[in-house]
Amino acid sequence: MRSALLILEFLILGNFLFGQNFNRPVPSGVYPYEYDATDSLIDFYICVNSFHREPASQPAEYDLHRGIILDPDGYIAWYQESPSGIAAMNNLHYIPELKRFGETLIYGGNQIQYVMLDTLLQFVDSIAPIGNNPDSHEYCTMPNGNQYIITQRDSIFDLSPYTINGSPGNANTTVRCNGIQVFDSNNNLIYDWNSCDHVHPSEAYGFNYNVNDFDYFHMNSVHETEDGNMIASGRHINAVVKIDRSSGDVIWRLGGANSDFMFIGDQGFSAQHDARDIGNNRISIYDNGNLANPQKTRGVVYELDTVNWTATLVEEFDPNVYSRSMGGHRQIGDYGVMGYGNIMRPYPSIHIYDSNFDVAATYYFSDSVQSYRANPFYLDFTLPRPTIYCFDSLGQTYIKAENAYSSYEWSTGETTQAILPILGETYQVYVPYGVGRIGSFPLTYDGNCYLSVSELEHNEPTVIRTVDLLGRTVNARKTGSLYIDQLSNGQTRLYYYTGN
Repeated sequence: MRSALLILEFLILGNFLFGQNFNRPVPSGVYPYEYDATDSLIDFYICVNSFHREPASQPAEYDLHRGIILDPDGYIAWYQESPSGIAAMNNLHYIPELKRFGETLIYGGNQIQYVMLDTLLQFVDSIAPIGNNPDSHEYCTMPNGNQYIITQRDSIFDLSPYTINGSPGNANTTVRCNGIQVFDSNNNLIYDWNSCDHVHPSEAYGFNYNVNDFDYFHMNSVHETEDGNMIASGRHINAVVKIDRSSGDVIWRLGGANSDFMFIGDQGFSAQHDARDIGNNRISIYDNGNLANPQKTRGVVYELDTVNWTATLVEEFDPNVYSRSMGGHRQIGDYGVMGYGNIMRPYPSIHIYDSNFDVAATYYFSDSVQSYRANPFYLDFTLPRPTIYCFDSLGQTYIKAENAYSSYEWSTGETTQAILPILGETYQVYVPYGVGRIGSFPLTYDGNCYLSVSELEHNEPTVIRTVDLLGRTVNARKTGSLYIDQLSNGQTRLYYYTGN
């Protein structure tokens, strides 16, 4: 089954050699993309931060970084306006226990701010590193409110006794050390760790040595473990290290030149990202696979035995794709999500796979457009998406967004409240919400008209769409289930269906 799906996907990918098939509406200034799904049971949303690596290949209007929330059907549920002076945004993610989103904002001159948004998608708080330079790779907030960021600082090392990746070390090497700073829920700094105090630069391998700026560790993720300690991913040491929060000592190394574990059923990983403690002595890793032969990128889960010191491969998603940098691997419910980061067409931007490791859905961003990570989450708050109506006026059919918004932007680029539709086209309208715009549920115009002008203005509200609690359109109701009616007056109604 899996091989058949991969062959089908390869054939689909071949179409990209002759142009991409963008099949989801987008507002102006947001990159177009394609979404293909074989699984109708996907029930989660995904946060991405889109940007392009080749500015010359994109129109100037796209030279904006956006935080975007994608719904279970692959449509834009919300997108972020770019704040003034922003150079990049990174790692938009949702923390359900806190009802908060986290995100990294990167301004000119390496000024970085780690911000939180509430479920109204407004900025509510922020932190910044103390005494160190910022690093944009990670902003991780735990359910207990602890906030983790990565920092940078320089130190001089005598590396003359070592040969590093084939190059002789210099006695005055400027080493880029990575730090971890932990803030509590009140934004107080409670812990500060320096990689150079605990992991020697001689452990780097597989990446270039630079006497003036030796980025030996290149930390790209940090995560709190079940026992209250930390794991950090070091791309340039090809290892994940567990750190004692009390002493700062390295408890163990997984992978790299000094691994404490023997891999069982696997050859290990390289140039990895996004290491996460997922409980039960298991960690999930996005293996970029730069040093693999052949090079390939995987999502892996290892079960760690710290008595016999083995790391057993228990899960692997290997779609025969290679992404040399960036990316992430997350699990949610019965699905996995692989965001490939630095990857170009014809390869995919995001894969969603099911419990059988078959591809369930795929996103293809426009070529050169990428997201550092793709962070899935369940929607456990109200996202009041606007409704589109269809109506007749003097024999002419229009589609119209509901009232009460200060402005409107359609996926066609039009900014009026009502527009003329084209048969067979799919539309969304985007209205102000928080620090961005919320996207309507999509409407594909099929030539039918649901409401007349007089009904819109004078009659009691009517039901124009029914959705389940995940926002998916319902065509056949099931007895004993909760549903939401979207009404013609812009309001919603929650009800329990009894079969009558």
